Amino acid sequence: MDKHARSRLVAVMTLSLVPARAFAADAVSLSEAVETAARLDPVLTALSARREAANDRRLSTLAPAEPNLIVTKDFDGAVEFGAAQALGFPGKARAAAKVVDAEAGGIEAQAARRRAELATRVKKSYASLWTARKKREVVALKRASWQDILKAAKRRAVKDTTTEVEYLNSQVVAAQIEDDDTSLSAEERSRLAELDLLLGRRADEPLELREPAVPAYPPKLDRAALASAAARSGPSLAEARSDEEIARRRLAVAHSAYLPDFQFSAQRSERAQTKLDAAVTFPVWSWFAERRAARAARGELAARGSDRSEAERALALDIERRVAGLEAMGSKLQNHSERLLPLSERSFKVALANYGYGKVDYNALSAAASGWFGAQDGYYTLLEGYAASWAELEALIGGPLP
Repeated sequence: MDKHARSRLVAVMTLSLVPARAFAADAVSLSEAVETAARLDPVLTALSARREAANDRRLSTLAPAEPNLIVTKDFDGAVEFGAAQALGFPGKARAAAKVVDAEAGGIEAQAARRRAELATRVKKSYASLWTARKKREVVALKRASWQDILKAAKRRAVKDTTTEVEYLNSQVVAAQIEDDDTSLSAEERSRLAELDLLLGRRADEPLELREPAVPAYPPKLDRAALASAAARSGPSLAEARSDEEIARRRLAVAHSAYLPDFQFSAQRSERAQTKLDAAVTFPVWSWFAERRAARAARGELAARGSDRSEAERALALDIERRVAGLEAMGSKLQNHSERLLPLSERSFKVALANYGYGKVDYNALSAAASGWFGAQDGYYTLLEGYAASWAELEALIGGPLP
């Protein structure tokens, strides 16, 4: 492979994010695909509605109790009019509102996790479709190259009948190439169907992918920076922390059940007599039940705290594992692009040129061809796995890799 051809090959062989300014009708970038999928996702729409409902519940929690209007008539016919207003102990309503606030935060954490999972799915589908099309290009190149082999084998078969089997074997391989193309075509359609579903596109609408940018490989990732980013914005930690906060707020509500409530009333009779009353109510009979409720809430808070600690440990281990996997795949990609691809291409071209003159036997030519096309197919397979692992690591930290 000459220098310019190799540069072009490397320039298109990667699967990272390229922000785009406008959504083109005939070509979709990865960032556009992620944004579109999030906008159309029914789960995110439902979570948004739940957040709105939580806001409404919060306002209802802070609102005072409804006043009671009182109309009484004595045996002597006297009529009294009055009103009574119940008031909770100061801070009770606020404690209940904070529970709703924490629940709204939990819904937002669920939405963040859903967005991360959806972005990962879109990135994987985008990468899979892109690599499937690249592999079909490899098959097209393989088909054209094998036509040259067929011609050379036919010329040799005419001169030497002992090489007729080589010509027949070449025809067998040429037929197998068509099977490979059929399989890849079906794979491409399957991956396109998944991406169309995520983007709300018609199945019969052509979809072009913009060439992704070239990510650095082997990747240069700082584990400490990744761990710090995950601790700040990781969806899994945000969800565990929100669950712990909800439990903490519910414990505060359980404790507030011990506190008394108040009631004020005012009455005025037909005789122009006014009576004002104030009452304090204590949860005497329900005191033991409320005490058990507070104990249960305290246990739930402890459990949620343990869940959060475990989520932090699991996230740190997952980051280590995924970074190690990315580094291994990055090293393989570097070896493919710098050594394996150019060497295998040169081997095949030299073998093909010399096979026609009888200087190279068919087995050597077949091995060289398998090496070159296998290296290309393996390169794109590695790229697909590299992109998937990259997207999964971004989902863990809740954003682009630092």
